Amino acid sequence: MSRFSGYFRGLLLAYIAFLRSHAVSIVVLVMLTLGVVVVFWPYSVHMIPAGNLGILYKRLGTGTDLDEVYKEGLQVTWPFNTMTIYDAKVQQKTTDIEVLTSDRLKSKMTLSFQYVIYPFNLPLLHKFVGPDYYEKVILPIIESSARESVAQYSSVDAFTKDIQKISQTISLDTTNVILKKITPTGLTDVRLLTISDVQVIKFSFPSELEAALQNKAVEHVKSEAYQYRIVTEKLEAERKRIEAAGIRDFQAIAESGLTENFLRYKGIEASASLANSNNSKVLIFGSGSSGLPLIMGGTEVLK
Repeated sequence: MSRFSGYFRGLLLAYIAFLRSHAVSIVVLVMLTLGVVVVFWPYSVHMIPAGNLGILYKRLGTGTDLDEVYKEGLQVTWPFNTMTIYDAKVQQKTTDIEVLTSDRLKSKMTLSFQYVIYPFNLPLLHKFVGPDYYEKVILPIIESSARESVAQYSSVDAFTKDIQKISQTISLDTTNVILKKITPTGLTDVRLLTISDVQVIKFSFPSELEAALQNKAVEHVKSEAYQYRIVTEKLEAERKRIEAAGIRDFQAIAESGLTENFLRYKGIEASASLANSNNSKVLIFGSGSSGLPLIMGGTEVLK
């Protein structure tokens, strides 16, 4: 037991002696190591936030790594390689665009839209377009599609008609342009990103013209209301003519049926009804041979 304790004691003393004799060298080595770590740490250790993806560029290798997309979290690479981080979430943008209608009237449009990258094709986007793809691709496509869509409408139509048609046209045009034109060389039907939910937030003309167009739209609505009222009045006049014709026919038929015998019969019915009533009454009969009540207001008094 004493032999082993002596052996370890000798090793410890030898180690302490080595540290004392090489203290300066050890301190320098530690400082150099810490310096290298501090200097190369930002270039070797990458923290990719949630909802983001990373693409590696190998300076001493084959360039852009097309085989791997680095996911969120802590990633360690060689310090001479470059890591580019992309936002892979759905992004919302709003932009103001000056457009011309078909009658060459300058107006201003405010568009809101969403866009998102395709994660699996992100290395191709990085290699053929770059991190500034919004300024290079998305914004020019949106502006071009908006101008082409508005140019199909006159100033009155663009101001008064369903603005959602313009939004749908812009969205469809941007999708086709991205699929046809923004494609890496040698590849077909490769989608690098997509633009969706294009909405026209505001469509405005110069204030004087906008007021004139608004007044014109109001007058147009009034004109349609007047046309409706005219049609309604015509229908009402036709109804009254039909009603008058019916009354006229009724009077003609009734007048032909009011004979002397018919009136005498109705008088007898009225006398019988009065006689059967339990209420006190005074009956005044005519002095003629028929003895019926006098019927006043006719051309003659029935007798």
